[in-house]
Amino acid sequence: MTSETLDVIKKKMDFIGGDYLDSIAIPTEGIALTIASVGSAEVPDMKNLSVLKKFYTLKFVELNQQMLLTSKTHKKQLFNILGDKAKDWAGKQIVVFKDVSKTYGKERHHAMRFRKA
Repeated sequence: MTSETLDVIKKKMDFIGGDYLDSIAIPTEGIALTIASVGSAEVPDMKNLSVLKKFYTLKFVELNQQMLLTSKTHKKQLFNILGDKAKDWAGKQIVVFKDVSKTYGKERHHAMRFRKA
C-alpha cells in the first residue's frame, strides 16, 4: 500500500461523507488494511427504513470509517482468510478490493471483497 493510495481513499471518503467505508473509494487492485477492531452496528434496512438491522463492522487502523459486513460473502471470505474467531482478527491485515463484476438485474455495482495480505 502506498501512502498516496491511502490519501486518495481518505479524500474520496471525505467527499462522500458518512461513517462507513464505501466501495467507490476502494481501488480495484485493492489496498492492504489492518483490522483495529471488530464490532457491530444497527443501521436502517434499505427495504424498510423503520427496521434496524444489526451488522458486524470492521474498524481499520488506517481509516476513520468502519466497514459494514453486509453480506454472507463478506463473512465467508473473512472466516476463510482470518479464521472463525472474529475476536482474534484485530491486528491482522487483509486486502480490501473492489469487484466491479457484481450485478443486480441489468445494473453493474461495485462490491467490496477480501483476499489475504
